[in-house]
Amino acid sequence: MHGLAEDALEVFSLWPRFLTQLNPLLQGDETINILQAATEKKDEGKEGETFFHVVQASIPQEIIIEILSWLPVKSLLTRKCVCKQWHALIQDRYFIEKHMSRSTLHISYCLFRIIYLRGNHKLIHGRDGLSLERNYRTQNYCIRNRATYQRLDLPDPCEGSLSLTLSYIPSTSDYKLVSISLNYERWEVRTVGKDKSWRPFLSNLQGCNMKSQRATVVSAGLAVHCMRITEVCSKSAAEVVSFDLESETFTSIVLPHELFSDWKKVQALDWNGFLSFAEISQENLNVMVLEDYKKLKWDK
Repeated sequence: MHGLAEDALEVFSLWPRFLTQLNPLLQGDETINILQAATEKKDEGKEGETFFHVVQASIPQEIIIEILSWLPVKSLLTRKCVCKQWHALIQDRYFIEKHMSRSTLHISYCLFRIIYLRGNHKLIHGRDGLSLERNYRTQNYCIRNRATYQRLDLPDPCEGSLSLTLSYIPSTSDYKLVSISLNYERWEVRTVGKDKSWRPFLSNLQGCNMKSQRATVVSAGLAVHCMRITEVCSKSAAEVVSFDLESETFTSIVLPHELFSDWKKVQALDWNGFLSFAEISQENLNVMVLEDYKKLKWDK
C-alpha cells in the first residue's frame, strides 16, 4: 500500500504544470480543492502503515485525465493499481488516444527497408505503438506492444501471402489485419480481438493471372491498396485495387499513363493518410497524391 500511496501523491503533485492550461475547466473553489489535494501530506500509522487522503471527488475528471496522459507508459501501468477509477480510465480508448497523441515514440511502416528486431523477429508494420512482426525462422506472425510487453500470436493467413497490414478504424475502435495472396485475387481480413479466423474476400482485380512486373501494398487512411505494374503493348501500366476497411468493399482503378513516363520507376506510398505515387527524376522528387481514390481526384 505504501507504493500506491506514493504513486497517487506523485501524480497529483504534477498539478502546477497544468493548472494554468486547465484553468478554464475549473469552477468556483475547485482550484483551491486541487491545491489542497496536491499538497496534502501522508500520515504514518502505528505499525508503519501509510495512509493518504486525496479529495478525488473535488477534482474534475478532465484534470485527472490531463495529468495522467503526460506520464510514460511504464508509470501508467503501476498507476492502474491505485483505484478502480484509474484502472478503468487508463484502459479507456479516449484516454489511450490522448496519451498516444503526446507520445514521442511512434512505430510506423518502413517502406524501403525491413527492420530486424531483437531475437528472430522482423518488423512488418506498425501502428499506435503496436508492431506487427514476423518470425523469420518459423514464419509466424504476432502483434506486440513493446511498452506493456504483451504479445498476441496470430494464426497463419492464406498460404503464399504477398503482404500483411495492420490498420486502425476510428469509427469502431477496431484494428484490422489484411492479407493479400500472391495472385492478388484472394484477400483475407481479421478484426483483432473479434474474429476467430481469417475472413476471405475475392478482389475484382482484372487479369489476376497476368504476369506482373511488380506489386506494392500500401495501407493509407481507411483503405489498403495493392498497386500492380503490368506490361501492355510494350508499355508499363498500373492498376490499383483498394479495399475499404469500413465497408469491406473493393474499388479498382487503372492509373492514367500520362502521370509518369515509366510506371516501373514509380513507388506507391502513404502520404499523410493518402495513397500517393513518387518518382525520382534526376534530383527532383515528384509526388502525386490521390486525395480520393474512388473518384480519382488528384493533388500534386
